[in-house]
Amino acid sequence: MEKNLKKDYEDAVSAYVRAFSKQMNMRFGGWIGDEVGGMADFDDYYSLDFADVKRCVDEGVDYGTLAEWYRYCVEVGELEINATIPNLKSWLMGFRGLEKADMERFRQMKRDLLAEAEKLAEKSRKGGF
Repeated sequence: MEKNLKKDYEDAVSAYVRAFSKQMNMRFGGWIGDEVGGMADFDDYYSLDFADVKRCVDEGVDYGTLAEWYRYCVEVGELEINATIPNLKSWLMGFRGLEKADMERFRQMKRDLLAEAEKLAEKSRKGGF
């Protein structure tokens, strides 16, 4: 019986992945760490937990909404901001984290910081310290 449960689970997960791939027009790249039902790779960019794949199919989430949430999460991580990163369920319920104006302020602060770091590096290369 245990073998049947595993096969049934993997069949159900595969059906969700196929439906998600079709719905989002994405190519399934495989399971990260070969763990069926764990983290899935799509289009060599999106790494999604199976619960999010299932939620997208069950709730009819469109690509634009998924991409907006994913980009927000990636950007907060790249900016190294100590801000709450919403899970997909919270995002779908309306939680958006930082306001767009605040995100732009963080982007500008990072650009300014990198520009200042480059000035110091240039000064150092020229022996200015």
